[in-house]
Amino acid sequence: MEDSQSTKESISQQLVIKFIQYTQKQNFNKAIDILRENPDLPILDIVDKKFNNALHYVCLHNNIEAFDLVMSYLEQLVKCNNKTNELITQFLISKNEDDYSPFHLSVYKGNLKMIEKMMHYNIDITITARKGLSVLHLAAQGNHPHILHYFLQKGINIDLKNQHGGTALHYAAFSKSAESVMYLISKGSEINLKDNQGATPLFLAAIQPENTYIANKLLKKGADPRIKNKDGKNAIQAAQEKNNTDMVKLLKKKNGLVELMNIKSAQQPVKCKLLPLMLYFVLFLMVTITTFLFNIPYFTNGFWILLLTCLLFISFISFLLSWLVEPGYIRTTDKEKDLEYQLKCLQQSNDDHEICYECILLRPPRSKHCEYCQRCVIVYDHHCPWINNCVGANNYLWFQIFIFSTFFYAIFIVVTSSIYMMESNYGNYGLQFNNKNTQLILHKISSIICIIIGIFTCLMLSVLIKVQISNMLTGRTTHERFNGVYQKKKYQQFQKRELKIQQQSSEEQSSTEDESISNKLMYNNQSDSDLENQQNFRKNEKSSCLSCFQGTIQLCFTNKNNPEYRNYQF
Repeated sequence: MEDSQSTKESISQQLVIKFIQYTQKQNFNKAIDILRENPDLPILDIVDKKFNNALHYVCLHNNIEAFDLVMSYLEQLVKCNNKTNELITQFLISKNEDDYSPFHLSVYKGNLKMIEKMMHYNIDITITARKGLSVLHLAAQGNHPHILHYFLQKGINIDLKNQHGGTALHYAAFSKSAESVMYLISKGSEINLKDNQGATPLFLAAIQPENTYIANKLLKKGADPRIKNKDGKNAIQAAQEKNNTDMVKLLKKKNGLVELMNIKSAQQPVKCKLLPLMLYFVLFLMVTITTFLFNIPYFTNGFWILLLTCLLFISFISFLLSWLVEPGYIRTTDKEKDLEYQLKCLQQSNDDHEICYECILLRPPRSKHCEYCQRCVIVYDHHCPWINNCVGANNYLWFQIFIFSTFFYAIFIVVTSSIYMMESNYGNYGLQFNNKNTQLILHKISSIICIIIGIFTCLMLSVLIKVQISNMLTGRTTHERFNGVYQKKKYQQFQKRELKIQQQSSEEQSSTEDESISNKLMYNNQSDSDLENQQNFRKNEKSSCLSCFQGTIQLCFTNKNNPEYRNYQF
């Protein structure tokens, strides 16, 4: 009788080992059949030579069907034997030879369904894996922003360090996990925090080949390339040692004219300031007042006065409308603020042109999160400091009227001031003083001021007008043209997308049985799809241009009423 019982246990153990082997080889059909045909297997007690239990390989290979079956099997086993759920909890967090539990592997693979089911068994989310890796480190390495968001909502410190002093942002930057980097920096992860070796996230990004996209994102959030590690090297020097010329060029790049005018995205963090707006007011009032007091009285023809009045009126009214009209902010409801919605948004796509990591919403095509306003803007063109507002679908027409009318107004000021200065009776018109010398000096100062400000305004606006004319010729915004993000096919398919919870497929190659799982986790290779999108945009730029008329009508009138740009629901 004892021999029969011993034989039965031996067969059960062999079946459990077979189950583990099948899952290791990703032969899940046979593994599932074993569980279905043998309801009393001791899967809680059997591990392989690397101490992997029945769930380690299931979680590693991300097979949700096998996972659900094992969990149901465990629940039934505990229920039949009158045991507590604590046994299942211990099973879920039992570690293998490399110090990883099934819970850790499911986090690394980004399977939210597995994680949520495991969380029902009161798992301590602060348990760490090899070298003190937390769930945030593993999710960042696996490039799963939705998992990061899930655990941050549970109260985990975003800058939690492992044994080497690295945060989740360090690991995301080193692993080239672009989406995780964007999510972490948008949620306030300390950008210049050093690990035990003195390396910042930017330093780790700089030593990786073809990693300029992540480095650029870090720089825009305030990463300092001059911070040195314990060896006295900064990110620029580290990139030079790796012969990463593109990275070196990026780290040394400074803001130019197009960046200062917000035509192209700046390389450093930006802040919303009222100084340009106030400066515009002062210059506008100064030129207008001096023109009416000193220059205009010279022109007795009513046409000049009428022309000045019309340009002045159009310029000022269009300025007020450009400044005060909402550019087209995306407004979220309570539903969009729910954790469930946010998690689905983060799972929906790995493209930061579709997902806003700041607002955590699925945004419409052609919209962008403004770094100044901290809001997503529909058909975003750029943020104009002179009106202290974004230029978007709602105020694009008023902005065009503003820059063109102001340009012609400045030309008018320069021309009239120059004509008046060449008059033989110069200084005898307009505001009069008892002292003729004082009167002449004031007239000259006023004319010179008007000419200088007018020329400066014309030069600045000529750049903007050239850009905006090109925009209307192509039907694209400034952001789309200068940052290479125009993706017409994606926009056309936007409303056809369906919400699906994306899971890692079995096509991902796992490490062999003899390979350390920790090594695999540390070197997660990921292609930089956004750089490819920019290259494709440049190649197809000519073929996708709209006619001048179509582009003008689209940008100035139809975009603000286009339901495609308003509908950002799943």
